[in-house]
Amino acid sequence: MDNQIELIAQAAAQWVRDQKLTPLRIEQTLVNDGVCGTCDLVAEDEHGDLVVVDWKTTNKAAEDLPTEAWDEHREQIGFYCAAACLLLERNQARTFIVYLSTKEPGAIKPCEVTDWRSAEKSFRALFNHWCYRNDYDPRLRNGTLDERSEEHTSELQSRGLISYA
Repeated sequence: MDNQIELIAQAAAQWVRDQKLTPLRIEQTLVNDGVCGTCDLVAEDEHGDLVVVDWKTTNKAAEDLPTEAWDEHREQIGFYCAAACLLLERNQARTFIVYLSTKEPGAIKPCEVTDWRSAEKSFRALFNHWCYRNDYDPRLRNGTLDERSEEHTSELQSRGLISYA
């Protein structure tokens, strides 16, 4: 098992080197408009552009690894990307879901998500639905409206990172 983990980690590290990425944040908790999550890698490429990466392990063989990111992973990376852009004061980024095979350790398939803004909107719609179904308002703290959340939403909208109310 340890050898499998080592092979998977080596494949991921090699991909980072091949992409000429310089890590800025690893396992970074990102917060965006009432939601938080932990992103695996926020980096810069050789041109100084932001790159957001999330690793996904799967028990699929190399030939069965996805050729494009699954919807739920696209939505998650969209959220991570919007939050990373906010954190690092950027307006653009490239995003990747990188699938790592546990069935064939070392097999890897990176899937670039070029429409991360659309994916983030989809994530936000699903989150808003979940909030409605669970009677949850992330802006409330101790039963009162948190004005910082309203300011945060305005900031995201002004930077073009979200386009909804």
